[in-house]
Amino acid sequence: MASPCRSPGPIRNAHSVVTPGRCLPVKFVPPVVSRTTLRPPPRRQLTPHKLRHTAASLAIASGADVNVVQTMLGHKSATLTLDVYGHLFPDRLDEVSRKMHKRRAMILAKAQAKADKAERKARKAAEELAALTAAEGLPA
Repeated sequence: MASPCRSPGPIRNAHSVVTPGRCLPVKFVPPVVSRTTLRPPPRRQLTPHKLRHTAASLAIASGADVNVVQTMLGHKSATLTLDVYGHLFPDRLDEVSRKMHKRRAMILAKAQAKADKAERKARKAAEELAALTAAEGLPA
């Protein structure tokens, strides 16, 4: 049923639906789809292009990153994939902001602990110096 496909991308031409390394002639798509529970809405034709777009959308919704979708669709660049499907990728600004805030708080806490330690060390050195000068009777 499927023949070897020489195309690097998922769609070879208007007459074939391509899976990795195989071409499936479009004439086989309707019988395959009709055997599934997938039913297109009335007055809408289910096309290989719509199936391809649906597969990409489902992959993104399942957590696939840009490079996975790019490879799956055979796009030459991630930019092309993002131009077409970028609106489907989840907005992660809140997650990134929380992680940045947590990291910043951790770094500030470490810096404060280091400054406190340096201050204690300086205070101890000053006390030792004052004790030495007092013991020898030198002016402070």
